[in-house]
Amino acid sequence: MEMNEAFRRIVVGHRRLLLFFALAPLLVVAVLTATTHPSYAASARIQQSSAKVGSDTEADSVVNQVRGIATSTTAVNQALQAAGVNDRPASEVAGEVTVTQFGASPVLDLTVTDSRPDVATRVATALARTVVDYLGGEQQRRVQALISQMQGQQRQLYAQRQAVVDRLSATVDRAQIATLSAQLTTLDQELSDLGTTVRQLQLPDATVGSAMLISPATKAEQVIRRRVTDFTLALLAGLVAGLLVASVLEVLRPRVADPGSFARELGVPLLGQITLSRRRARGRRARRRATGVHRGGQAASADAALGADPPATVPLETALVVRRAAAREHAHTIVVVECGKLDQVEAGAAGLADALAAPPAVPSSNGWVQPDPRRRRVGAEGHDFSGHAAPGNDPGPATTTVLRGQQAESSADGLHVVRLRDDSALTNDPGHVLLVLGTNLTAYAEVRRVADLCAATGWPIIGVLGLRYRKGARP
Repeated sequence: MEMNEAFRRIVVGHRRLLLFFALAPLLVVAVLTATTHPSYAASARIQQSSAKVGSDTEADSVVNQVRGIATSTTAVNQALQAAGVNDRPASEVAGEVTVTQFGASPVLDLTVTDSRPDVATRVATALARTVVDYLGGEQQRRVQALISQMQGQQRQLYAQRQAVVDRLSATVDRAQIATLSAQLTTLDQELSDLGTTVRQLQLPDATVGSAMLISPATKAEQVIRRRVTDFTLALLAGLVAGLLVASVLEVLRPRVADPGSFARELGVPLLGQITLSRRRARGRRARRRATGVHRGGQAASADAALGADPPATVPLETALVVRRAAAREHAHTIVVVECGKLDQVEAGAAGLADALAAPPAVPSSNGWVQPDPRRRRVGAEGHDFSGHAAPGNDPGPATTTVLRGQQAESSADGLHVVRLRDDSALTNDPGHVLLVLGTNLTAYAEVRRVADLCAATGWPIIGVLGLRYRKGARP
């Protein structure tokens, strides 16, 4: 299947469905935008630690640690209680908390969004203090663990020093005394360093690696809604969903894109195009609505009573091609097989009957000679194209004219055009051929129907004629 055929089947054939899927999300977004109250965001700035961040991995771990604390329900509950907010559930507020980082530094912005600016400001400040307290408590535990570790090392060094002192008091060898004295000096220096470090860690105002609140939230600002982005995403999502649904429908109910594809499926040539006017089809539907009849035999009777639509325009080239195709099969009757909407096919078949029943324009010394427009189009056995008996005397078979080069040659054999539904106009004569009138986006079942009809009747298919609308004739 070619790309243009897929485009016609999926996009053009399901344009109303795609339009619905495109407009439905836009309508939903518009309703949500109109009914949603404006939101306000307040930000507080904190420092996770005074230690420098060495890599991007450490920076990500800093953000994840603060985000994990700030979005926990326990921390949010404590912040709500401190801010005096009792009408907000912690789970809902936790979903409106965001944490952003300044580059690879441990400085973070903690933002809270709420429908009320004062609530956003108070909760953001209280939550920032809660996070700092959590971070400070964790760092204090780390300091205590480090102090305990150093105190253990001090105890080991004291035990080693005592052992060295005992050996020094028991020996009289000068060389041994010098060695033990050097070891004792080294142990004393290590003990002094550890003692200094422990005393520094035990100071209450130690700030190494501590978290702090840099600036509380001052004023909440209204969140700018990205309406263009929201509508664009909704439109794209709707179009993608519509294309998926249209593709599934084409798989379940396949159609033929155009008459050319119809002819290719049947393995016959496309003989040409018949030009229709959309006003004809709409006029017929309007007359049917006026009579209250839309389908079946009553609709055909109503159409006959109200008058048939003018036949469609058949180009001279198309009429000539149809005559040549019928002549190759030695046919005298063309049976029109309808594949498409009935109101379109009737006008197309009527125009084809007029073009083949009357002699075409032929070249002369005075230009092209047109056939007599008063000539009545007649089907086989004296019936007109609608299937009713022609009044008056039988005008006899129509004379066809075949153009060969610049010469016009008349034949006494009549080339009749009948519709397959007109049973009274069909005979068992083998000189019948099938001509398919097809429109765009015809169900693929019509291809099988025509193929089965050809196999059952034994009538060959000479080709496919397409139906199209005249440019500028659309209302």
